[in-house]
Amino acid sequence: MKIAFLAGDIIDARIVLLALFGKNIRTVVYEKEKNFIKRLKTSVKAYLNYCPSKFEGYGIKTKRVKNINEHVDYLKSLNLDLIVVVGTRKLSKDILDCAKIGAINLHTGILPYYRGSDSEYWALKNNDYGKIGATIHFMTDVMDAGDIILEERQTILFLDNDIRLRKRNMRLGAKLMEKAVGMIARGQYSRTPQIEDLAKTYKRKPKEDQILRLLCRGFRSNEE
Repeated sequence: MKIAFLAGDIIDARIVLLALFGKNIRTVVYEKEKNFIKRLKTSVKAYLNYCPSKFEGYGIKTKRVKNINEHVDYLKSLNLDLIVVVGTRKLSKDILDCAKIGAINLHTGILPYYRGSDSEYWALKNNDYGKIGATIHFMTDVMDAGDIILEERQTILFLDNDIRLRKRNMRLGAKLMEKAVGMIARGQYSRTPQIEDLAKTYKRKPKEDQILRLLCRGFRSNEE
């Protein structure tokens, strides 16, 4: 099974990519982050550890782009079976159709209840502790709305906040993504449609809380 890995220029993608080594990934396509302030969200050490170009030594073609949606022809040329997505912009239908089986995404939230951004933050704010976790789902042209493959709740610990939960959800999500890719390769997976009446989409958390997240994320590489 031939796989393309599409990612934003983020540390989260590194966690999942490392979990998928040995899964016949043919290419890594990731978007260059121009905004220097956004780069400060991660430590220099963690950023260098992620740098996808290092994976070329394993026979994985890497492509650094401004906008993944502009590279349909490249992906089509690889005759892909599956696309794995972590942390990208909204992808076009043409991109999602570049693989025979489709595209699957890691969402650090429980679907359909927490679509969109910062799911851990909003679940805590809603005192909805039973709906914190990670989901692997097929992608459609509607954000976080595709059929669910795997989903797992996160254990909530004393003094947990959304930042700590996000880190653990990424590790949980990487484990689920590895499992989902294996299931799909064997043809032993199921698709569970989401119940639209239960769906709610959330925006990013308030700016004052985003500043705290920016300051904390620099320590992520030391905690993984």
